[in-house]
Amino acid sequence: MKTVSPLTENEKNELERLVAEDSSARTRTRAEAILLSSRGFSIGEIAKIKNKHIITVSRWIDQWGERGVDGILEGEGRGRKKSLTEDELMQVMEWLGSSQECQGHSRKD
Repeated sequence: MKTVSPLTENEKNELERLVAEDSSARTRTRAEAILLSSRGFSIGEIAKIKNKHIITVSRWIDQWGERGVDGILEGEGRGRKKSLTEDELMQVMEWLGSSQECQGHSRKD
């Protein structure tokens, strides 16, 4: 049966902090799963409790084993990337401001 290695006190505290405070629901779920595994719950039991597929829970345990806390944190790259750089965005804002002023509107309206 695959489970996480026994947790250190620091790891347990960090996981409990993530469960209580992390802004990402995915990270909180993963942290809870690692804590459950450390308490002897099987992957199948954790999958049922968290309503996730067994393969997903198994992957979380593998990621924990390979990278610790970093393995369960929500990674960069979620969501759509910006299509404009900061400079391009500033240029568009200037154009919009000029366009509204030309039409007799100001941005302060």
